[in-house]
Amino acid sequence: MESNPPNPAASSTDGQTPEPPVEIEWREYMFFREELRHEDILINHRLSWLISSQAFLLGGFATLISAGSATPVSALSKIKDYMLTGLPIAGILGVIASYVTILAAVLHVRGVRRFVGKRYLARMPSLHSWHTLQLRMGLFGPLVTPLIFLTFWIVILWKIR
Repeated sequence: MESNPPNPAASSTDGQTPEPPVEIEWREYMFFREELRHEDILINHRLSWLISSQAFLLGGFATLISAGSATPVSALSKIKDYMLTGLPIAGILGVIASYVTILAAVLHVRGVRRFVGKRYLARMPSLHSWHTLQLRMGLFGPLVTPLIFLTFWIVILWKIR
């Protein structure tokens, strides 16, 4: 839904600039606000999925390591060797997939805020505040947490090789 902002150059019969209809402004404001809220919820869900999947993989990896020396050599030892490499690779791929989707949502939020800032700044200043410190601090966790998991899995792969 893209609507053109009211034309401030248009004048009424008395020579004054007409005020844009309040109802249209309110609907536009609510649309952009809901768009930002939707993307914020998506970021939250994607980060939760990432943490849950990484916890599952880390739990399996820890169990595999702790049962390592107590298990006698058998046909399962070859599977264990594959899993020692496979679980970190699965972790890395999961982090990359999640990070791409989180980054896409962050970039969409940035685009919406820029759009609002260019076209509606005077009427919707609270939606334009992309450069505020609080907003950037709020995005620090979703943008850095995947990198922490990625670094962890890379170090694990490097150490077991």
